[in-house]
Order: sequence, then structure tokens, then C-alpha cells
Amino acid sequence: MNKVQESKKIPLQPMPTFTATGNRSREREVLSAIDGLNSRMPELTPGKSFTDEYLDMISKAATAAKGKNWLEAYRNVWDATFLINRGIESQNNRRLAVQLSFAPFATFALLAIINLISGWDALPLSVQGILGSEYIQFLWTGAVGGTTIAWWGIVKHMIAMDFDDQFKSWYWFKPVLGSVFGVISVIIIQGGMFTLADQSTSEAIKNPEILHVIAFLAGFSERFFVRMIDRVMNALFGADGDNPKTQVVTVPTLPVNQTNDVVDDDPDVDDDDDNPDAADKSETEHPGLP
Repeated sequence: MNKVQESKKIPLQPMPTFTATGNRSREREVLSAIDGLNSRMPELTPGKSFTDEYLDMISKAATAAKGKNWLEAYRNVWDATFLINRGIESQNNRRLAVQLSFAPFATFALLAIINLISGWDALPLSVQGILGSEYIQFLWTGAVGGTTIAWWGIVKHMIAMDFDDQFKSWYWFKPVLGSVFGVISVIIIQGGMFTLADQSTSEAIKNPEILHVIAFLAGFSERFFVRMIDRVMNALFGADGDNPKTQVVTVPTLPVNQTNDVVDDDPDVDDDDDNPDAADKSETEHPGLP
């Protein structure tokens, strides 16, 4: 069965080598490489953006060859070869992409099992309290967010023909990570770390829809979750974990008369007014300010 599946895969296009030295022979090599690439296009089913990108590279390669700009011609032929092979690999991974699209259902099945056993009387009360807590619902919301971005990624990369099977682990575990991120984000919000929409935290968390939105966004976007964690860590431990440096203030030397009395023409005027930079020095150079 595996041999049959392997035989159906489209072979990759070998990278062209250019060994000619004369101008005419070099041009023939470039045009021959272009013809070889064009013969592979019918094996693919590319979209408009992929086709336009490929044709642009081929056109630049042909133009550079006619102008005897060989380095530019070779570079565009190699780029077009990489593009063709990327499309071939993406098309060969269509079956894998379909399989990965069903991966989130394993997470949903696990969450359904948790909901099912949470009501068992045979379980210890401590376990029932954990499984039946209010945060279980946000596991579902975070998983939906992770599933949404996973499906979006599969569709997007298959259309662009740049689907990479090296990221299959991410597609498998993204719904699970989304569940974890969603619950942690809700705990952070309920813990009073942030305020929402210029409201106090106590008022914001009274609306459960807002918490579900937070859980969905955390499951959908790793950047959203990481930024939230960074802000919590900065609030608890300071920026980058560094202690604020001691601020050193230099007192300016004032002119004195021969009797060592300080010259002060107008005692009612603050000396900082004559040097506004000195008054703002401690604020502008404070290491804790952004």
C-alpha cells in the first residue's frame, strides 16, 4: 500500500547546473532549463498568485539571458526551480493536509470525555471539583480558537502551494495548546492583572462573553498569549528581570563671591528655571520609563 502511495507522488525537479562558457551555449542552457520547468507546470494545479510569481521569474530569466546577464539569469532559474519544487511538495502533501484537518476532533473527544466523567460519583470530591470547575468551558473555547487557526493555515498554505509537512506537529497539537492558553488567559484576567476596555477588572469579568473572547484569542494567536505573559512577568519581576539602577544626581556648582557667599540675585526664583533640563533629568533618564 505504501509503495502505491509513493508511486503517486510527483518527483521533484532537479536543480539545473550551468557549465557552458560561451554566450550562445549559456543562452541555450538557460532556455533549456526554462523549457524543463515549463514542462512540469501541467503536473500542478496552481492558483493565480503562484502562476504569476512563476511567470515573473521565468520572464526575468529569459530577459537576463538575452542581455547576457548570466548571474541574474541563473538566479531566476534557480528561484523558479525552488518554487516548482515547493508546489510539488505541497501537492504531494494534500493527503496529509486532509488528515491534519481532522486532528482537532481528537481534542474535542478528550474534552467530551472530561465532561462526561466529571459527574461520576465514584470520583473523589477533589477530582470532581477540578473537572467540574468553571474553567472547563474555556478549554472548549480555547480549543475552538486553536482549531480555527489550524484550519485557516491548512487552507491558506494549500492555496498558496507552500504547505510544509515539517509543521505537522503544530497542526496536531495546536487545539490542545489553544485549550491551555485559553484557560490560563482567563485566569490571568480574573486574577486582576489587566483591565478591559477602560473598565475595572471586577466589572469586566462579570460579562462571560468577554472571557470567552479572551480564551478564543489566546487559543487562536500565540502572539496574543505570549504578549499577555510578557506583561504579567514585567509587572511581577520588572522589565527583563533587572533591578532599577540607582539614579545619580549631579549638583551644579554655583558662582561664589570673594566672601564665599552664594550669589543669588533673585532668591524668589527657583534655580531649576534657569536650567530646565536639570529639572527633568531624573524623569527622562529613569530606567523604568518606556
